[in-house]
This record gives sequence, structure tokens and C-alpha cells, in this order.
Amino acid sequence: MMRTPRHSTAVPSTPIAQQMVAAEVSLALASRRLEALRLGALLGEDYDPDAFDAAVVAHRKACAAVAATLQLSGAPAAQLSHLS
Repeated sequence: MMRTPRHSTAVPSTPIAQQMVAAEVSLALASRRLEALRLGALLGEDYDPDAFDAAVVAHRKACAAVAATLQLSGAPAAQLSHLS
């Protein structure tokens, strides 16, 4: 008997699911970039305010993209509250 894996690595088939994956990947990358810049600033490394501002803007745009995709999918408002 063959078991179906619990976590599939297949690409989602619906456009909204594909949008959500792309939005979540963008948010993860933006979050990592922002966290790296924050940590660098706290550790006294070279602080570039323009790079930090760009990272904040990118993170906000990524949050907005995830929120917009959740709204398109019909997600409850409770799932959207942490993204604003």
C-alpha cells in the first residue's frame, strides 16, 4: 500500500493559490532582509538608512500583497488582522 505524502511539493494549481505562494515567498524574503538590517544596526555594523527604508517599504508591500491575496481567496477578516 502506497501512502500519500502529507506535504506536497507540487505547485498549486489555482491562480489564487499560486498568487498566495508568490506573496508568501516575497514576504518571507522581505522579512529576512529587514531582520538582517535590524540586527546589523543593533550590532553597530554599517547602517544605511536608505537600505533600511527600502526594506521597510518592501516588507509593507509584501504584507499588502499577502493581505490582498487572502481577501481574494475569501479568507476571514481574523486572518488579515496581523498583516495591517
